[in-house]
Amino acid sequence: MVKAKIRKQVKQRANGRCEDCGRRILPNETITGHLNHVRDKNYTNPGNLVNRCLLCETEYHLKYSNDPQEIGLTKKHNDATILGHFKRLAEEEQTYLVDRYALLLEGVFKRLNLTDSFGII
Repeated sequence: MVKAKIRKQVKQRANGRCEDCGRRILPNETITGHLNHVRDKNYTNPGNLVNRCLLCETEYHLKYSNDPQEIGLTKKHNDATILGHFKRLAEEEQTYLVDRYALLLEGVFKRLNLTDSFGII
């Protein structure tokens, strides 16, 4: 778990913007994400953390959906993270994003042996 003090440092560094796309984001919309999820001495180091908008955090995990070990996650954990983020995107009615990634989502559902109980796709 990232301490509030470190999370605050990362948000201050980002200056109210997503560090991936540069879009201005409200404090309650930010996600302090890890670049590498390996739980070692650098796990909570500010250099391993990034302030992102929900879309960029989702796309980061999607980028590693076929090889999540590269960022220190299991397929199941990475897929669960992707689904959670897509659920939030769908709740925020950003359906164009969900449509854009429908095929990837179908693959995630299949790997996790799930049906689309969220009504995402």
